[in-house]
Amino acid sequence: MKKSQIVLCTALLTTGITTVMAASNTNKGANPNGKPFIEIQGQIIEIEGEVSTLQDQVDALVDDVGDLTLRVGANESAIASLQTANVNLQNQIDTNASDITSLQNEVGDLEADNIDLWAQIDALGDADGSLADAIAANLTTITTMNISITDMSVSLQNQIDHNNQLILTMQDQVDNLNLISSQATSIENGVCPDGETVSSYRTSPPRVNCFRRNWGPNGEVEYPVAYSTVTINPGRVLQTRPGCDGFTGVPYVRNFGYSQSGGVEIISFVNQTRNFDIRYRNTTNEVQVVNVEVECSFVR
Repeated sequence: MKKSQIVLCTALLTTGITTVMAASNTNKGANPNGKPFIEIQGQIIEIEGEVSTLQDQVDALVDDVGDLTLRVGANESAIASLQTANVNLQNQIDTNASDITSLQNEVGDLEADNIDLWAQIDALGDADGSLADAIAANLTTITTMNISITDMSVSLQNQIDHNNQLILTMQDQVDNLNLISSQATSIENGVCPDGETVSSYRTSPPRVNCFRRNWGPNGEVEYPVAYSTVTINPGRVLQTRPGCDGFTGVPYVRNFGYSQSGGVEIISFVNQTRNFDIRYRNTTNEVQVVNVEVECSFVR
């Protein structure tokens, strides 16, 4: 059994999982000066339209799980979807490269046209305002093209970076869930963490009493540690009294720690000398697991 890291585990991800799929290049719209900026804008809109669809699918998958094993599978499936989306996004960025270059060239041409138009106004005037209107129209087109350039490069890369952050977060959750599950299995099977020896164990409710070796001022000593695991149903409150019973000599409780699969909060905690009186609340819609470690002392 791996040594438990007694820490408060973060709740399972509540942030929405946003992914983007590659869009079709078939769009309708005007092509000013031969450059498909309307088509490209339509492409970005189509990409963003996929976000809520995939988000809904991932939310439904996660919301329907009921235990640790299914949660791990749901996270791994979502991670795979995010990774696939990132591949599609990168492919889209690569495909957009030539279009971005064309747009940038077109922006340069329009900016040069405006310089010429201003020169004409300075030299000849603009009695009917047609030259000023042409400049304004060019500026509108330039603004739209620059937005397209950003959407086609920066926005897509930002989405990849965001997806990578979600992947790391969900992978951390998978690692934690696997550790919690492994710890619970060891407790149920009466297995102590590495370096500790079994004193006694019971299967219902699962608990294993171990002796942990440590170095004190007078050399190596052993002190008792009790491990237990509980499951808490969705939305329920569970009261437990983990302690040091089962050890010869009636030891007293000294320290308490726990690790959890997610979404569990302690709503009351009382040290009763020989045990802790603890009430947990499961704030999720899934069954959660809490592994408890109680360090004991033979001296009060």
